[in-house]
Formats: sequence, structure tokens, C-alpha cells
Amino acid sequence: MKAVMLNLGRWLVLTIAHAVLFTVGAQLFPPVADMALDPADEAVAGVALLAMSAVDAALVLAVVRTSRLHGLPLMGLVAGLLWFVKTVISQMEAAYFMPNVTGLMLPALLAMTLPLSLGLGPLAVWVGGRARRSDLDESPGLAPVGLPARQLWLRVGLLSAGVYPFLFFTAGWFIAFRSAALREFYGGARGDTFFAHYAWVFAHDPLLYPLEVLRGALWVAAAVLLLRSTRGPWWIGTLHVALWFSLVENDGLLVPNPLMAPEIRLYHFIETASSNFVFAWCIGALLGRVDGNTRPAS
Repeated sequence: MKAVMLNLGRWLVLTIAHAVLFTVGAQLFPPVADMALDPADEAVAGVALLAMSAVDAALVLAVVRTSRLHGLPLMGLVAGLLWFVKTVISQMEAAYFMPNVTGLMLPALLAMTLPLSLGLGPLAVWVGGRARRSDLDESPGLAPVGLPARQLWLRVGLLSAGVYPFLFFTAGWFIAFRSAALREFYGGARGDTFFAHYAWVFAHDPLLYPLEVLRGALWVAAAVLLLRSTRGPWWIGTLHVALWFSLVENDGLLVPNPLMAPEIRLYHFIETASSNFVFAWCIGALLGRVDGNTRPAS
């Protein structure tokens, strides 16, 4: 019971810190000036912010408590992954696809979560009791991926150039484009079927597939860092990756913002959370079980 209460206290501290730091970042670096929320959005904004903060705090704490690292390396890992997952990878997509996101907004969109990432990472390590080396450490650093180089690159290539684009485009058509509001926001479908739509898209936008391959490769790189720094059997690290990729990256869509209507945010959340969750388990299956990392977590 004492351990449960201690972890609950850690989670509450991190939840409050997350909400405060996120709000500070939004005030310091507003991507859209002088654009107020609708009254309906304002009514739920506070609750949505607390919900996002609670989810993120729980998932950050889980990574900290099961990490092989401690101290500054763990602080850097958590802060870097939090900023990458929550901001960088999603803003790459927003800048490319969203018609109302301009180049002038990007610096603010990227900087908005820097206070959160730089503040919450070190705080989580300290609050989580991992600031110093302890009996929770099983490995002094990141373990190598135990595959011959050729097999490793084949699997990374399959994940980046095959699995991720397939999931991205499939979820985009069969989930996101079921919303009439979302289709209108992005200029409408380019065909009546999945194949007709993407045949037109790829013919008129040759950079789209390479962009998604790049994003897939970046996702894989982030996943490997998290997998290799987690104690215990492969599925623990894979579960961390799946929850971070699906929720940490997307739960910001639950918070009202002036750039997306509620329906568009909801369909994007369902689309990306589901496809990223599946992708994370594909990464774990191909890269997470290859070095015999089956030692039980302490």
C-alpha cells in the first residue's frame, strides 16, 4: 500500500507540473495570435488539458521506473523523446498537410512544448527516484541490437518503407477520410476508392511517399532508443513504445486549439493513435526480441 501511495503521489506531482509547463509554453510561444476558442471549446479546455497531462505523466513515469538508465542520461532520453514524440514528428506532418499551418507558425509550434520537455524530463527522473544509480539498474547503457548488420537494415527498411507508409495511408483513407469535415478541410478525396485516391495523390505529389518513409525511419529510431533502455522482457519496452506513439503523440488532439475543429481532431486522434499503436508492436516484434532480452524487471 505504501508503494502504491508513493507512486500515486509521484503521478499527481508530474500531472500538475505537466499542465503548468504546457500552459507556460503555450503562453510564451502562441502559434496563432489573437485567435480565441469557441465558447464550447473553452468549456472543456481545462478538463482536456488535465486529462492529457495525467496520461502523459503516467507514461513518462512508467518509462522512468523501468529504465536501465539513471541520472543525466535518463533525463536527456526522456526530455528528447517527449519533445520528439509530442511535437517534432507531428509538426512535420502538420507543416506538409495542413492548409492553415504556415511556415511562420512552425518555430512557435516547435518551441511551444520545449518548456514541457525540458522541465518534465528531469523532474520525472528526480521524482521517480532515478536520479542516482540504484539496485534498479541492470545495464550501464544502451544494449546493442543483436542482429547482423544486413538483417538489421532489412528489418529497419521494411518497417520504414513498407509497414509505416502502409499503415499511414490505410488509416488515412479508412478512418480519417470517413469524416466529411476532415475531407473538406484537406481539399476532398481524389477518387472514390482507396486505390483511385492514392493513385492520383502519388502522381501529383511525388514527395509524399519519401516523406512518410523518413517519418517511419525516425519513428523506428525513437523506438529503438526506448526499447534498448528498458529493463525486462521485450514486451515491456514495446508497450512503452506503443503507448507513447499512440497517446503521447496524439492526446494533444483532445485539447481544443484554434487550428482544428473538434471533429477533425477526433478523427485524427483515432486514425493516428490506432495506426501508431500497431506500428509500435511491429517494431517490437522485429527489433525487440532479437537479443534475448528476457530478464525480468526488478
